[in-house]
Amino acid sequence: MREKIKSIVLLCLVGVSVYLTYTLWISFPQKEMSLESKKSTNSEVDLFRIIRPQYAFLIEGGKTYLASVDNLWRQVVEFLNKEKEIKFTLEGKKDSENSLTFEGIKFVIEKGWNKGVLKQILTRESVIRKLDDNAKINQVLVDFKQNQMVFEDVYSNKRYVFSYESIKDLKHLSTEDATVCDSVYGIPLTAVSMPNIHNKTMIKELDQILLDKIFTNISIVRKVTEDNGKIVYTDGMKSLKIFEDGCIEFYSTSIESSSDGKLDFVKSAEFLERLGLNWRNFYLADVKEESFFFGYSFDFPIWFDKRDFHPIEVTVSNGSVKSARILYLNVEEKGKITFSPEKMRNLFNAGLKISKNKGAFQAFRIGYIYMNGHFIPSIKMEFEKGSVFINMLNGKLLSIGE
Repeated sequence: MREKIKSIVLLCLVGVSVYLTYTLWISFPQKEMSLESKKSTNSEVDLFRIIRPQYAFLIEGGKTYLASVDNLWRQVVEFLNKEKEIKFTLEGKKDSENSLTFEGIKFVIEKGWNKGVLKQILTRESVIRKLDDNAKINQVLVDFKQNQMVFEDVYSNKRYVFSYESIKDLKHLSTEDATVCDSVYGIPLTAVSMPNIHNKTMIKELDQILLDKIFTNISIVRKVTEDNGKIVYTDGMKSLKIFEDGCIEFYSTSIESSSDGKLDFVKSAEFLERLGLNWRNFYLADVKEESFFFGYSFDFPIWFDKRDFHPIEVTVSNGSVKSARILYLNVEEKGKITFSPEKMRNLFNAGLKISKNKGAFQAFRIGYIYMNGHFIPSIKMEFEKGSVFINMLNGKLLSIGE
């Protein structure tokens, strides 16, 4: 009898515990604790901010110039949406951008965009309809001489060619819009001036920057410092991990769904903006189901010391950000660094000596490599059997790519 009474009392205690837990759970301001409802940005995310190429080249008079993407891309997309094509042809791949006769703009898209991504910015149905459902567009060419817009899918070797009566409205986008003469196919003949860029947010400052942006009730957040230097903050529903190298990881176990109708990759971009990342510096690089991968760009390409490395990945499920992995870069310029044509030729020759076993030379690119927390002005020399990265400041080998 005594054991039966104990069992009944224990059952009652369990029932009371479950009830109190449920009451506490539903009393929490769930919606308020979601990151989506934290301090909103002043303006809606502009699709052109995130759906834009990695970089753009102006090709004029047989020379190739690296140009700032934003102005060129916006005007080209506006033209595509406004003007009706007079002819469409589907062609096989050809190296028109290498031809001495080609003059115009070449946009390079890192991993390629599918039809679904392009539909977000291209509103003219006749353009979207002509693209294959499985198309992966990784280059867009604006051919001034042929009055054509060309979407290239290098994975299937297809070229979607849209011809117009005239694209004269775009021909004023000349080398005045270029930031530097870039050597995609050779060494620059002019001096190269690059911003001296630094990450102005130090890792020690990140927790103070991010805590208020992620957690509503700071008083219930626990902090744990692990042996490897990683700091973990959690309130039981969300967790934030901060690593010594500047990486952060965010996880949410909330079952809340958001039905405000916004596109998932727009939500991911808003999430990044709330964390304090400047929208001008990141772009949509790749999409895989519910995960969105972003890259950083500061006019010049940025490479990382890890191959095939996406510095930003955000996963959205049921309209809510569930996880994120971010290499937190908050960049500022500190003057300019100028490299003479002679310096560039010396770097080119150094690269040739280092790469004797890599086959024929293919391309010479200028940019930054991000290593050990620093942006290093670098050249990337591409060869038939791989590539090398060389420090432009001292001419030393930085890394060898596959």
